[in-house]
Amino acid sequence: MPHPLPADPEAAERIRRRYALERRLADRIREAPAARRPTAVREAYDTFFREAEPSPPDPAEVELQAAVLAPWIAPGTRLLDFGAGSGALARRMAAGGAQVVALEASHELVARARARGDEGLDGIRWLTVEEAEDGGLAPGSVDLAWSCHVVEHLHPDDLQPHLRQLHHWLAAGGHALLATPSRLWGPHDVSRYFDRRATGFHLREYTHGELARSLSHAGFVEPRPLDLSGRPRPLASTARTERLLGLLPPPVRALALQRLARGGRPEPLRPLEQVLLVARRL
Repeated sequence: MPHPLPADPEAAERIRRRYALERRLADRIREAPAARRPTAVREAYDTFFREAEPSPPDPAEVELQAAVLAPWIAPGTRLLDFGAGSGALARRMAAGGAQVVALEASHELVARARARGDEGLDGIRWLTVEEAEDGGLAPGSVDLAWSCHVVEHLHPDDLQPHLRQLHHWLAAGGHALLATPSRLWGPHDVSRYFDRRATGFHLREYTHGELARSLSHAGFVEPRPLDLSGRPRPLASTARTERLLGLLPPPVRALALQRLARGGRPEPLRPLEQVLLVARRL
């Protein structure tokens, strides 16, 4: 069943307006021809950030991401933060000694970062995706690529190009770390209040097994799940559990997931709720 709307009428109306905006803009991305899709994505998110001001960064969320990245970061690590958003994580990691490229599809967010003086701050460099693709980011120029809550916003046909981009920009032996909400617990975007599947800005949600296969197809090796402290775990058991849960009818699967979550972390960090993966470039 869809997630219940808040009892407060004003809060419920804000969610309805947000859903209408996301559906309208996401449908433009879904319907755009492949050649025009990058422009459609940029226009959709620029429109969104002008019409619906994003929430301020959650310090707890920034610290959680920093904890996942910590085992993979050392002073001087060249970090690509793909989907840098407000830049809060980029600033956090740069303060710890990483050399950060903050990458965004939204020209609006990059312009805001440059206007507030983030460009060059503690070694942070801001780029739009187009600037990076046009030579602003050299092949093999980063040690670690962090793609957090990005892939669910991509058209499914653009997942492989995104992963191949990360592979292209990584140095030999570098790692890609990806985080995305799991399809099994979804939908996770605003459509959770109205639909059984993601129909807002989440164009597709994934499982560990699905995303691991996509990473392998893009040329990465050793895709493995991570725990919330950034430590790798075996893939086979996680993928097997996901496959079994995926065979269950949605209401039965929801009950099984709720049982798995008893006594553990709260939403959105319940078991299997976040897909966290690391993979290496040879």
